[in-house]
Amino acid sequence: PANLCYLLGNVDIERTGEWLASKGRRGFWRTDEGLPYLNMTGLQEEVSCALEEGSLSIQRDHVASVFTIPGLRGVVGVNFGRIFLDEKTVAQRYIEGMKQMQEGIDFFRKYVPGFEDCQLIVAAPQVGIRSSRRIKGLYTLTEQDLLDLRQFEDVIAQGCYMIDIHLPDSKGTLKRNIPKGKHYDIPLRSIIASQKSNLFLAGRCISADFSAISALRVQVICMATGHS
Repeated sequence: PANLCYLLGNVDIERTGEWLASKGRRGFWRTDEGLPYLNMTGLQEEVSCALEEGSLSIQRDHVASVFTIPGLRGVVGVNFGRIFLDEKTVAQRYIEGMKQMQEGIDFFRKYVPGFEDCQLIVAAPQVGIRSSRRIKGLYTLTEQDLLDLRQFEDVIAQGCYMIDIHLPDSKGTLKRNIPKGKHYDIPLRSIIASQKSNLFLAGRCISADFSAISALRVQVICMATGHS
């Protein structure tokens, strides 16, 4: 499933932090400069209530992430949606994403202290696709490579993000964490196409199986493979 991300402004991040602390939840801290920082995830209880009352139709059992935008006070990015691609056109996907975005805004205003007066700043210009076509490289990274923290002699990038599969047939997400302080390698062979001469590709199209790419698709790892 895909997703449409967006930015919300006029958020009282301090108040949200106090609310999280009152519930014993993680997701709020201060930077070295003393600025409030939010990286809120979960909210399963609130999502369940909204689904039961019928005010939320997003087929998801939790909020993926709500995070502070550095340098923009009171502004957060939101990753909360689930668009099943099926036979939808690009336009139909975007329309569904906009509908889910409005439901999400209403959800945050009602259920999350600090968001009562939040306002939409901007929606992403297109629906984000998590997994798509990948090359067949000289080496194909596997889920087991990541879980085994495999190291390669021809390493060109490293990652520590978890396996994060948004299940296509349910509201849930399958996660397999990488031990804290550990990492896996990405070898040069995984960005070299096996059937073309002198063709290198970086990003989420590198040679990896479906489970492995669910970790390697995140922006910081995509950038690392490109910098190689």
